[in-house]
Amino acid sequence: MPSPAWQYIRRSERKRLQRTSLTATIYTRDGKRRTVTWPMIMHRALPPDCKVTRVVITRRKIGLKWRWHAVFTAQGQLPLPCSTRPALKCAINLGWRVQAEGIRVATIILEGSPSPEFIVVPSSLVTGFSLLKHLSERRSTQRREILSWLRAIDFSEAPSGLATRALDIKRSSAANVIASLAVEWRTYREWQPASFSRLEVWRRDDKRLLLWEDNYREKLINRRNDLFRREIREHLVNVSHVIIQDIDLANMASNNNLLANPNTQRYRMMASPSTLRAYVMEFASRSGSTVQIHEAVSTWRCNMCDSLLDSESPSTLRQTCSACGAVWDQDVNACRIMLKSTAPLL
Repeated sequence: MPSPAWQYIRRSERKRLQRTSLTATIYTRDGKRRTVTWPMIMHRALPPDCKVTRVVITRRKIGLKWRWHAVFTAQGQLPLPCSTRPALKCAINLGWRVQAEGIRVATIILEGSPSPEFIVVPSSLVTGFSLLKHLSERRSTQRREILSWLRAIDFSEAPSGLATRALDIKRSSAANVIASLAVEWRTYREWQPASFSRLEVWRRDDKRLLLWEDNYREKLINRRNDLFRREIREHLVNVSHVIIQDIDLANMASNNNLLANPNTQRYRMMASPSTLRAYVMEFASRSGSTVQIHEAVSTWRCNMCDSLLDSESPSTLRQTCSACGAVWDQDVNACRIMLKSTAPLL
């Protein structure tokens, strides 16, 4: 790629220069060899000293169209091998906590470090996910309104094709079912043209909102996942032993107490601690680090005096030990307990 593709201030100029093509050899199901070329926008430069080890080409349906992606896996400046790496371990506590700067997803403490590190989904991304919720609610409201209006129309005198399609409209019909009625109505637009025009306006607006929602969600998830990958590499690049909390995220997702609070579930989906855990496991596997799943971590056991705390406000982040008077962050406390309860590295 030309070097100005990564240097221009204007995004439109960068995108124009980043257009290229990707050619690959594939084999069909009957074993025939084919050479396929895709147009491609390369949004990030490959390091000059790296070696590309794998290219994965996938497609996903986003909105109404298929979206293709090419992911390059490259080897460059890798972490030191475990045999030559210092015996350094860290503890990771996963979860989600809403704070002023965003949603805290993980707390990381290196052995011997006085201060913890945090992985936070920034407030800009949280605001973006909130916009997705607004778009979804807006589509639902408009769908209910158009359904109520459609069910009041008498289709008994409509042309047979339109009347048959109208039978599919129920009280809980999805937006695509209503849109199919609008498409069918184009053939019979001379029948109640004013009603057809109103339904067509709804269809176009719903399609616009659908594409906006799906494409914006894809951008937000990609930004969040890229943040996770960079943070994990930065914090674990020289770690030889990773201790991670054994948290049953699937059980938490079906917890009735959590389900009763829609905001709690919404923040869990924004933070996606399961995605972060998957990146931790993947990076540790590639770098040769040892991963230990730590069970029975109690955030209510003081890491200073080992006393159990009976808190009157469990949701408060900072707690005070009733035995020794130490004040600690619940997530930081959990990490320190994991480090203390693990045998020292040799």
